Amino acid sequence: MKIKNIVAAIFAALSLLGFVSSSSAQTINGPFVSKQALLSYWNNIGDDGSHTVWLNGYPIWGAGSFSPVMPHPYFQCNDGLIRSVSIMV
Repeated sequence: MKIKNIVAAIFAALSLLGFVSSSSAQTINGPFVSKQALLSYWNNIGDDGSHTVWLNGYPIWGAGSFSPVMPHPYFQCNDGLIRSVSIMV
């Protein structure tokens, strides 16, 4: 009986982790679990504008067009998640 409860708790924890990681990169603001998740988001949004994605002060992705470039700065926080920074221009 005790092993059954432990197994159930492990499955519950794993399903919760799966839910968090799969839903974490659904918005432009994040949070993203990794640099790869951030790049995957920007590769899949299908926007035709000019954007440059910055991570910790370094450009990591850019899509060009003839319009002005829109910067999107992100920083990796102490908890390891990557979040956007709101900039006012």
